[in-house]
Amino acid sequence: MDNKSTTVLVMLAVWCALTLYFYTGTNISGSHKTIKPCGFKCSEREAKYLINTPGCTIPDFPLEEIIKTRFPPYDHVVCSNKSQLTEERGQHLLFFKERIKDYNLTIEAVNCTYQTIGTIYRKPTLGKAVAIVAEKTLITDEGILVTCLNKTLANNTVIYQIVHYFVQPRTASKKREMFQKKFGSRSNHPEKLSVLLMGTDAVSRYNAIRHMPKTYQYAVEKLGALDFRGYIKIGENTLPNMYAIMFGFTIQEIGKHECVQKTRYQDSCPIIWKDFDQEGYLTAYGEDVYPRGIFDYGYNGFTDHPVDLSPLNAYMIAGRTAHYLQGYPSIYSNCEGPRMRIGVFHNYSLAVAEEFKDVPYFGFYMSGTLTHDGYVMPRIVDDKLIRLMTEFHENGYLNHTVVFLFSDHGLRYGPYRHTYIGRIEERLPLFLAVFPPWFKKVYPLPWKNLVTNTRRLISNLDFHETLHSLAHGDFATNTIRAKVPGRGQSLFEEVPDTRICSDVNVNEFFCACEISVGVSIVDPAVIAAAEAATQDINILLQPFSDCVTLRMDKVMSARLVLPSNSTQSQYEKHKVATYIIEFQTQPGGALLEAMVRKNQQNFTVVGEPLRTNKHSTQSHCLKHKFKKYCYCKDLLQP
Repeated sequence: MDNKSTTVLVMLAVWCALTLYFYTGTNISGSHKTIKPCGFKCSEREAKYLINTPGCTIPDFPLEEIIKTRFPPYDHVVCSNKSQLTEERGQHLLFFKERIKDYNLTIEAVNCTYQTIGTIYRKPTLGKAVAIVAEKTLITDEGILVTCLNKTLANNTVIYQIVHYFVQPRTASKKREMFQKKFGSRSNHPEKLSVLLMGTDAVSRYNAIRHMPKTYQYAVEKLGALDFRGYIKIGENTLPNMYAIMFGFTIQEIGKHECVQKTRYQDSCPIIWKDFDQEGYLTAYGEDVYPRGIFDYGYNGFTDHPVDLSPLNAYMIAGRTAHYLQGYPSIYSNCEGPRMRIGVFHNYSLAVAEEFKDVPYFGFYMSGTLTHDGYVMPRIVDDKLIRLMTEFHENGYLNHTVVFLFSDHGLRYGPYRHTYIGRIEERLPLFLAVFPPWFKKVYPLPWKNLVTNTRRLISNLDFHETLHSLAHGDFATNTIRAKVPGRGQSLFEEVPDTRICSDVNVNEFFCACEISVGVSIVDPAVIAAAEAATQDINILLQPFSDCVTLRMDKVMSARLVLPSNSTQSQYEKHKVATYIIEFQTQPGGALLEAMVRKNQQNFTVVGEPLRTNKHSTQSHCLKHKFKKYCYCKDLLQP
């Protein structure tokens, strides 16, 4: 038997073993009724795969593997045990005097005031303090800071401080008038759907099933959400993935785009909310990570937020008094007084939906304060998100709104990330779409294509094109945009089953379409691959003299990639072996993951190695993106 025949037989044997391993379950059994992780109705055969097309095959994991790391629900997770003295209700501030007893004080001992929040030169400012006397006060500003002092103490100690956010109708009055003049009632134009993007940072599809079971079940079973199982991230962290969604380009392409050639700012770039704005939509935006969010003032190349509604100025003031949820891992402050910051944006999105029921709006909200660093933190989000979706449903907002529940990527750090399933799900973020119940009847062809595409390989670029179609109503007229190589396409059109990762700008390193098997960490080829990856990293660090030259310490794990349907002949022809290795370098103990291709005796690193543990202060001497690899020389022992 020749070498080629032997190789084919080995691959067949491995494939059979993988099939037995992967296809052992179809349901998740939890505290609630059984959930199918394939989401939308699927057959038993389909449930064996996330994707099974000529271009891409991704087997599903055994469900006991998915749920074995589930934790009990968090009970009584609160930011403060003291009551909230004030609340916003519509355009009114409510003052609950009876709750002051929770602070062991009487109403006579407390002085409560509010200050309006404005802005000067893009910086938030506070107005004069106004005493809060009535139980209900009309507020005409978009944000106020409430402060309550204990008058019995000489220094007037602050006992309560919180920011309230208001959606003022006048902010979008011109657009409302324009829409009603042009279209009349929105009921005559079903294609003018409101669009809500509700993003949660670092939540993979599998982790949503595992740690957000109530939201996942409610969306899929009650609301008929489409679960896009083949949704693969395009880049390593938040920015490249969100830029692909919002701009329709990779982050590298935006950096070279003509919109930023004359200035470093990106305000003039084709961000998707401009499409909705041009079609007469109200636009709203908010994120609970500030500073260093996606669209910060002066950070990441933005000078302003060209939207109609944004609580950012008020949120910046709230950051001065925000605090951490005690006992839970996070690098961000996630509480405002007794409230979680994620709930602030949920409430804001509800206020926008209520105020503008008669006109279409586009809302983009991104939350990362809870989930960015915590594998089980989506458990806390679960109760918040299901409340939001329940209110949208019960208040009738979903009758004219498309809701996308999505994430940018899975969890990128921590012990779970070092497992095989952790690596795969980090590349497969959550992407659910909830359409109005009547949509499938009014638009049967777009709906049929949407359902088909839940089983196709898609990326953030397709998400962008789908938003473009919703903005311009292309789905209603079956208008098909010209396709550009490397760009996405609207999910209202059928995605080719021959699609591979490179077709939609997914780097091979992030592609989840290839299946792999474990190999020995002492295999000479594996060790040589790790050495090659370390050498590549050192080449990247050469321009930075403050960084130490790294040495490969040990291989932690290794997998051999098996060829997919679209690459098998290429692998056999060139006798290529591809390894995915996790290894440690010294000094510093960095854990790194790399894809390394062996062709004959030559090793080539595919893409940039990922760091899977935090570099913390090890890289304090470097501000470049390669800081994730850097160990500063001044940390070496003398």
